[in-house]
Amino acid sequence: MKPYAFEDVVRDLHAVAPYDWKELLQRRLTATTEHAPLEGVVLAGWRLTYGEKPTDFFKNMQSQSKSLDYTSSLGLLLSPEGSVTEIIPGTAADQAGLAPGMKVVAVNTRRWSSEVLAAAVAATKKPGSRLEFLVENGDVFQTYALAYQGGEKYPRLERDANRADLLSEILKPRAAHAQGSGS
Repeated sequence: MKPYAFEDVVRDLHAVAPYDWKELLQRRLTATTEHAPLEGVVLAGWRLTYGEKPTDFFKNMQSQSKSLDYTSSLGLLLSPEGSVTEIIPGTAADQAGLAPGMKVVAVNTRRWSSEVLAAAVAATKKPGSRLEFLVENGDVFQTYALAYQGGEKYPRLERDANRADLLSEILKPRAAHAQGSGS
């Protein structure tokens, strides 16, 4: 068995549909960017925005994953008990020094709860607000100040009225459900 080389794949794709496959594949397979590749979503007539309230979809995903997702605001993902499970590089949580495995025990001097955290993050929109976590890391307790002033941010897709809505067309069911089939 002889494996394909990258150049073989590019040549064969170009034979099927002429395009700059080398540039596309290199950009998609080897390049890194600060944000997710949203070009397809944008070309399909939608855009990623952020709102102060979570969408029903977002709430359902948090419920299913049993996590508190503050990745779009603070840059961290927490368990319901306050354990840090993920940090997004370059965000306020990362710059403050938080890391997976740490456990938040208090937010702005109040005992940890998801409600206390949500209220504290929402309050960061007010001038002069602060956001501090008292964190347990093994047998050490330490306070971390997060430089964040953006309030709650939750991702959502919104229609771009200036573009055709191709995404809805792509997601549309292709066949009607068989009715009365007993399944």
